[in-house]
Amino acid sequence: MNVELGQLFDATTEHIRRARPLASDNTYTGALLASTLDILMHIDTSTREMNWTGEEGEPPTVMEEASAHLRSHLIEATRLLDIAYRLTPLAPAGVTTPLHAALPALVASRDLLHTHRGPDRQLLTPYALLLARADNQKYLALRIADVTWELGRLVAGMAELGAPARAEVLISARRELDQATVLGRAAIRETHHETGSLPAAADTRPIPFAPAEPPAQSLNHLEYASEQLLRISFTAARTPVDERRLTGSDLPRIAGSLALARLLSAQLLQHISPDTPLPLHTELQASARRWHAVAETWHHIVDLNDPSARPLLPRYDFLTRHRGQAIPPPQPLIPHPACEIAATQALRTGRLLYGPHWQPHAGSRMCRPRPRTSLLADTAGVGPVLHALYRMSVASRFLAATVPTLVEKAAGSLVTDSIEHRPLQLPSTMRFYPAHHRQIEQINDAYRLAGTTESTLCTKLLHQAQATGRPIARARLDTSITEAYPLTSPVFSARHRKILERITTDSERRTKHFTSAAQQNAHQPQNPPHPHNRMPASRKPDQ
Repeated sequence: MNVELGQLFDATTEHIRRARPLASDNTYTGALLASTLDILMHIDTSTREMNWTGEEGEPPTVMEEASAHLRSHLIEATRLLDIAYRLTPLAPAGVTTPLHAALPALVASRDLLHTHRGPDRQLLTPYALLLARADNQKYLALRIADVTWELGRLVAGMAELGAPARAEVLISARRELDQATVLGRAAIRETHHETGSLPAAADTRPIPFAPAEPPAQSLNHLEYASEQLLRISFTAARTPVDERRLTGSDLPRIAGSLALARLLSAQLLQHISPDTPLPLHTELQASARRWHAVAETWHHIVDLNDPSARPLLPRYDFLTRHRGQAIPPPQPLIPHPACEIAATQALRTGRLLYGPHWQPHAGSRMCRPRPRTSLLADTAGVGPVLHALYRMSVASRFLAATVPTLVEKAAGSLVTDSIEHRPLQLPSTMRFYPAHHRQIEQINDAYRLAGTTESTLCTKLLHQAQATGRPIARARLDTSITEAYPLTSPVFSARHRKILERITTDSERRTKHFTSAAQQNAHQPQNPPHPHNRMPASRKPDQ
């Protein structure tokens, strides 16, 4: 299970509490002061990295009010503790205290926050956007105040023993830590405590299924795969056009895998919990139908940047190749990692229910489900299963919300052979033409409906998890993401209408260009065109 931000802060404060009994022993005073200084210097570094106080000449940041008193008192406490450390004999070699484990836990919390940004501070997950908000940042300041409060209790214990000069300095340091805590907490109101459920950002490397994978580990991998899809959807929507993106060949593959995963999820939930309300099963099945419909909308669409379903084109003649006028057709790209992640997620869901030998195309009749009692024992009940299904639904909902941006990036390279939208003036020898704007509209509409179904499914899963006594702590954090990326209703918002107008204008212009170029017949290859790239001519009956 992924470690969450709040758990790391809890571990930090717990290690400090465990070190408090050692404060009455002079043997450990030097080691405790050294570790306390390290923790305070790390807190100062973390606050400066998060730019809470702002830079000179720039507008104040949202955390300036909360950290103005906090930082000033922490700096003074660090100075006083450094003086006390110089007045204390060095600790014997090999002396360790529980406080030594507090710093790694605090460092891990900062590293967890860094995973949501790239090397150049670019955003990698939607949670990075939330961390820039005042309410979420105030949670970090509140937890730092909790750490300083525990350090103040520890310093107060060390001030009871030793030389009077050192005790006086330690009392002053304790007073600074207490003032930093009180003033820091006073400036922090309306804190979003759900920020503590933030996990580390997932990488984009697919995790293959292991034959001996326990069911509990399968559930963890299902949740992790959902985090991977969430990150990929977010970064793909923000990727420049000239960089690798989710193409028109990747998106239908992902939709097909999501449809299969939802269908298997309904079967899994019905098997392990027959008493689950019928609307929840119905919603899972409806989600499977929605994602299947999404995959169907791409049936007559080909992405020229990744033509996995590209037609067979005629070969160039010798003269064209000799003149250097032959342009090689685009080659299919390696499928995006998101395709493998989604396919593995569906495979892992099926094998969680039917065993390690189940195959996606074998069907459920070839394998019997695992015994219900043993499956519930291995997964620790229905609660973890509901948590995994919820994470899968959240990731799918976010994907549906970001697809219009992905389609916008790919619209210039989408072509179609649909008869329904084929222009009348298009030559019969030309099979493919730029995708019609109504096809783009149908794709976005299908994703909107799928996202709406996933939103309803998330709500039902939350209620069911609450009823089983296993509430989902991250639900409020995910709600913030939902508000930041709403599903457009009606199909297009004002921004997307402008996108559609550009796509329509560009589609009409390119269609006219292709039609005029074909009618001119500037150069035709000597070899006959391949039948897959032209309309079949009528054959004369045999004489």
